[in-house]
Amino acid sequence: PHGATLVVQDGKALLRLPAQSAPARCTVAIWSGAKTALAAFAAQVQDLPASPDLAALCMGGPAQSTAAITTTGTLGTGDGAYLVDTLKLPSETPWNSWLRPTGLDFFADGRLALCTFAGEVWVVSGIDATLGTLTWKRLASGLFEPLGLRIVDDTVYVLGRDQITRLVDLNHDGEADFYQCFFNADTIFNDYHDFSFDLQTDRAGNFYYVKGGNRVPHDLPLHSCVFKIAKDGASSEILATGFRAPNGMGMGPNDELTTSDNQGHWTPACKINLVTKGGFYGYVAEPRVKENQDINDHHPATFDPPLCWIPMPIDNSSGGEVWAPKAGWGPLGGQMLHLSYGKSTLFAVMHEEVGGVPQGAVVGFKLKFASGLMRGRFSPRDNQLYVCGIKGWQTNAGLDGCLQRVRYAGKPVCMPISLHVTATGVAIGFTSPLDRASVTADSFAIEEWNYHWTATYGSDDYLVTNGQKKGHDKLDATKATLSGDGKMVTLEIPGLQPAMQVAITYQLEDAAHQPAVNEIYGTINVMPK
Repeated sequence: PHGATLVVQDGKALLRLPAQSAPARCTVAIWSGAKTALAAFAAQVQDLPASPDLAALCMGGPAQSTAAITTTGTLGTGDGAYLVDTLKLPSETPWNSWLRPTGLDFFADGRLALCTFAGEVWVVSGIDATLGTLTWKRLASGLFEPLGLRIVDDTVYVLGRDQITRLVDLNHDGEADFYQCFFNADTIFNDYHDFSFDLQTDRAGNFYYVKGGNRVPHDLPLHSCVFKIAKDGASSEILATGFRAPNGMGMGPNDELTTSDNQGHWTPACKINLVTKGGFYGYVAEPRVKENQDINDHHPATFDPPLCWIPMPIDNSSGGEVWAPKAGWGPLGGQMLHLSYGKSTLFAVMHEEVGGVPQGAVVGFKLKFASGLMRGRFSPRDNQLYVCGIKGWQTNAGLDGCLQRVRYAGKPVCMPISLHVTATGVAIGFTSPLDRASVTADSFAIEEWNYHWTATYGSDDYLVTNGQKKGHDKLDATKATLSGDGKMVTLEIPGLQPAMQVAITYQLEDAAHQPAVNEIYGTINVMPK
């Protein structure tokens, strides 16, 4: 248009356009050469064709593949209340894809979108009770090691190491035509471990993800923190700091935001954090990075305690969290769940608040999964849990990746669902009544111990009663009282005190005289008075 000019500013070529009352098109030609040839270049510019109408390029292009890729799922069997079904991943695709799932979410109609570590996004349809025919369609490819995916208003958002990308299918052929940068205001370090983890939204539509600080200089901005991004992607803030390798988050029904973190320097064991604005959650810096030596000598005096520490033999590398809906998933409905990448397993999380301080515990499901669990979502159609994950460093996974469903089979289950610390012990709530005769003080074994928060990788276990001596304090329950409905056991435990790690092993029977045996691992930050 008339009045348009090209200027060079700060090493960049800028096109300045006058205000227009109607759409206008222009072509920019940039040339480099000797001044003596400038006149010839100007003459060539006059012969350029008219600027093309770009509207045709905004309608979407032809699909890259129309081939139908199908697999057949398998249903879990057994007598358990919860069974694991498998949605088989494609082993052959036109692109020789390596499907290692790292994030998932659902469209309103029940289709599932899945991102992979290799940078693809797939849409899976045909998910029903039988899993007889699953149809796979590749929506996108070429993303940078995505580890989180969220669907908002039936539009897919994917978190890679570089940005949140909004995938737009302009012509509705099942393939993304426009990879829109929704948010990229963080930084990337040239280390393999510089990941961005998970993607969640709150009830207001704000986005959240968490960036680790492992193996990066402490003064590198926008690391070791939780990002909160506005619904439109136009602004962001750092919500909390102090995260080492937080491979997963969770968002509860009332906007409860959680992250996991993984054992290492300044992180004595894996844990679940309940995140609050301005919180510092313990990770200082990687001491083996030379730029971090000074800060490791002048670290904060303390940190916000987690909801729950988890011993290394139980969860050596954590995934994310997810909340079950109140209806449709049996007696564990409404419960927070925690995924283990290292142990390829699933935990129920029991939590409370004492004096404004959160604390809680985990108890494992007796289930086996095919790979290390990282992400979970509940389907809006069947209210069942779908999980995905991969095999990698320090996992016991059998397969490179998995997509599986945890289905409530309608059978009884007797499992802890709540844990409350009292002034003299604990009260444990169960999903179904216990056999009264099995509930005795001798049915429970209790231990507690602490960890050391230092720059050392991980921590040994130390006595609560003597912080410099390794070991566990073993405690005895002196009284076990079962409630009238048979679902709550109150234990009197002399000597119980705040501890980073408490283990409660129990051997009980339910009301049908079936074994109810498990282990609870929790944290007592505060004991009520």
